[in-house]
Amino acid sequence: MLRFTHDRTTKFVALGLSVEPHYWDKDTELVLPTCPERITLQSQIDRTLAGYHKKIQRLEALDIPVNFETLFDAKPACSVGITIEDGFKAEIERLESLGKINSATKHKYALQVLDGYKPTTMALEAIDLDYLKGLELYLRQRGNKDNSIATRFAIFKAIYNKAVKEGKVAVKQNPFSIYQVGSLWAKTRKRAIDKDDIQRLIDLEITEGHTTEYRRLAKDLFLFSYVFLFCLVSSQ
Repeated sequence: MLRFTHDRTTKFVALGLSVEPHYWDKDTELVLPTCPERITLQSQIDRTLAGYHKKIQRLEALDIPVNFETLFDAKPACSVGITIEDGFKAEIERLESLGKINSATKHKYALQVLDGYKPTTMALEAIDLDYLKGLELYLRQRGNKDNSIATRFAIFKAIYNKAVKEGKVAVKQNPFSIYQVGSLWAKTRKRAIDKDDIQRLIDLEITEGHTTEYRRLAKDLFLFSYVFLFCLVSSQ
């Protein structure tokens, strides 16, 4: 039986092997040379340990946290492999093919921001709550406000959820469902111009000067667009 310890938690894995107590060295945790089946038993133990070491190295290479859940997960790891960069680039290409250049540009910038936080070559499956908390802190340290952060997260969440839906990422719990991206949206001050301000503009007398004609033109154009838009909205 193998014993694994992580974060003060212990897990035992049965090997299906047995050896008499007097053939086992508790200090070195090895089969004693006097055991008749020493070579066979030790070989099976070493082969099993090598398998776990290999899996740990693979998880680390993909930037996936190594814990009991990821190490002993029995499901095939075929879904692991799509990276953050892969997910974004596929969506950017799709948007560009549809002519949605503005949306594609937003995704490119979001990918650039994420790569500044941590390499986007890490697997999407490695994203967890700690990653998202660290990302928010990183964005705030860069001077981003709530709505800017929420925009980045909304794009990232859409990429992540699409990969999950397409079976490219297998997760037991979606970190974005815990993080609650929508909670970052902050109410902004309404920027609609007041009717009293419009009236003051109507009553405004443009003083004579070398820019008088341009100022009057600017005033007339603004009032025309305001009245036109008001009439358009009122008719709907």
